[in-house]
Amino acid sequence: MNSKGTLLVLCVFVVGSLCASNAPRHVYLSLTGSLNSMQVTFTTSSPPTNAIVNFWSPPSLVVASKQVATGDVHPFVRPVTNVKEYVTSVTLSPLDASKTYNYQIQVEPSDNSTYSTVFHFHTLPQGQVPITLGIYGDLGGY
Repeated sequence: MNSKGTLLVLCVFVVGSLCASNAPRHVYLSLTGSLNSMQVTFTTSSPPTNAIVNFWSPPSLVVASKQVATGDVHPFVRPVTNVKEYVTSVTLSPLDASKTYNYQIQVEPSDNSTYSTVFHFHTLPQGQVPITLGIYGDLGGY
């Protein structure tokens, strides 16, 4: 392979890496205190212009609802590395009891959109349900 071919491959890799730099990371799901909603929280490397979580109930591929996060983006500076990230929280609602939902995060910076993989969760059944709660914290690689 000549040097022009090698340079072309390298440029494609660098451009691809830059396009995905604001991809949603550290995605987690949490209860909200209401049985018909869940909260999706994730981080990005720069503040998103628009952060959307599309969610739907399979087998349908049609998006049942589109939730837009506005006003819930908070900057966060990692203590050891001083790297600034942006934490976004989106509440998915209304949700039906005893149903599986898929969700995918779409982050819209000013020039293009990036997407997370498709995640899923199952909602609690209606009525009183005994819940065992476990709490775990991981601050990453400090």
